[in-house]
Amino acid sequence: TTMVAGYDTRRQRLTGILRQAGFTFADPVGAYYVFADYRHVMPDIHAFDATIALITQAGVATVPGSSFYRTTDAVVCPDTDRYLRFCFPKTEATLAEAEAKLVEWRKPGEPN
Repeated sequence: TTMVAGYDTRRQRLTGILRQAGFTFADPVGAYYVFADYRHVMPDIHAFDATIALITQAGVATVPGSSFYRTTDAVVCPDTDRYLRFCFPKTEATLAEAEAKLVEWRKPGEPN
């Protein structure tokens, strides 16, 4: 359907942006978000602090992966603190703006 094709296009767009910025993840299948490992981009920082850094330094909002798990779920998914959740049901203009901001934020040789 048109809706499914639209989500697929935005999924591909966001995953390309995140890869370009240095995030690692498994491509989502059937989800409207990307659960991205941020440790290659911001090592030695807690997910909450990584979220705040992205908001304040890059102007891109995300949510710590641990926000979606109860403490007891740590047995099922023990590394939730290494992930950030990015949603892709956004307009093309919003995705383009996020891409420009992340590219600027990740310029080689410049501190984040």
